[in-house]
Amino acid sequence: MKFNLFLFMSLILFSCTAYSSHNIQKDNLKHVINKKIYVDRYFINSTNKFGFETKFANAVIDELLNDGCFSIVNTKEDADVILNVIVKKYILEPLTYDINDLVKQYKLYIVASITLINRYDNAIILSNPRIEGVQIFEHSIAGYNSIGDEMSEEEAREFILEKMSKIIVKKIIKRVKFTSQDIKKIHYVT
Repeated sequence: MKFNLFLFMSLILFSCTAYSSHNIQKDNLKHVINKKIYVDRYFINSTNKFGFETKFANAVIDELLNDGCFSIVNTKEDADVILNVIVKKYILEPLTYDINDLVKQYKLYIVASITLINRYDNAIILSNPRIEGVQIFEHSIAGYNSIGDEMSEEEAREFILEKMSKIIVKKIIKRVKFTSQDIKKIHYVT
């Protein structure tokens, strides 16, 4: 009886470690989705904070390259789909103050919208008007990051842009499924 219980538990343990649905799904996706995407490197920035939109575009491109499901192309004419991003809000809000009324803690809030377009018929494949990134951080002087939650505004912004880039790529992959037989046909996953 003890041997049967041991054998049963061993089978369960080994069967759980040998199966990983995440890896199988990701491998299957790479065979299905290996098409060309154009990312407009000039993200539209409709906020009053300028100069970070290129870093945001590069972060999205890096995330697409790391994922490996898409080939990045340099022109719209070479692409199957086109990604456009608009940065809609950039809000740096003071949250707490020290005894000298100097800001001690900030909340940085960034909102962007994305549109993924089929180049062949200009159909909108994905439209998400609100992708948000938020980071609360203790204020520090740029370049002098100490232990804890202290960071500069630039470090908080880079952290948010990296998180938002991951969200954008996940939304694209979740929504789009290409057929391997016809590049010009794009099927929508519901």
